Amino acid sequence: MGSNKVLKELDELVAREELTLAFQVFVSAWNSMPRLHSELWHRGFSIALTSDVPEIQDSFIKQCQRLLKEEPDNYDVLGKMAALYDAKELYARSLPIYQRMLKMKLPPEICRDVEYSLAMLYNSTKEFVLAKKYLSSALLKTEDAPEFFTPYYALMGEIEGNLGNLGAAVYWYDTAITNDPYDSSWLRKCALLLETTGAKEKAKSYWERILAIPRNRLGEIVCDDGRPYWKESEFRKDQKMARKYLGIGTD
Repeated sequence: MGSNKVLKELDELVAREELTLAFQVFVSAWNSMPRLHSELWHRGFSIALTSDVPEIQDSFIKQCQRLLKEEPDNYDVLGKMAALYDAKELYARSLPIYQRMLKMKLPPEICRDVEYSLAMLYNSTKEFVLAKKYLSSALLKTEDAPEFFTPYYALMGEIEGNLGNLGAAVYWYDTAITNDPYDSSWLRKCALLLETTGAKEKAKSYWERILAIPRNRLGEIVCDDGRPYWKESEFRKDQKMARKYLGIGTD
């Protein structure tokens, strides 16, 4: 099978969400077509990261470990292996990898990505002060193109919320929303945070903004006790339910 055909087959399988079969094709091509390795590598990682099949993730991690025997300081391989450990919630294994990477002479953008990954890790393990420390450092490296770092702003909103800093949390969520107004996840997280603090009227304004997003820029919205969230089912009916619950009229 030619190299272009292999890549096309992989892309088609991923598009159909046939990830197990896609990974089998990746492994076969990896073992038989060394000239394709650079192009296959990122596809294989994407498949492993997206898949929730432990065997696929473990297989890619083993491949990372083999490559690191030849190039122990290959930060691309280290980063991918750590990301897969994070996906498996094996933070005790990913943490020393990130710490090792920060001791290396990394390009600034790679260092930034490692700090962001550490912030996500510490947020997941409820070590919010450390999460804020690393994300603050990462944010200092995002000034040139703020529109590309919406997840950073949203994560800081979540961290500040976890620390009980409501004003700072809303500020960072609003920054994320400004940069990506059609992603309802930031609006929803901010609304839920505000509800937990009793600021229901302010929370309502965020739910209203979700419902105002044009359907062709959003997914489907349903009503969960009045709270709109992503789901692909009965858009028209459930959007009306959400509007009625929130008291903002119907379509």
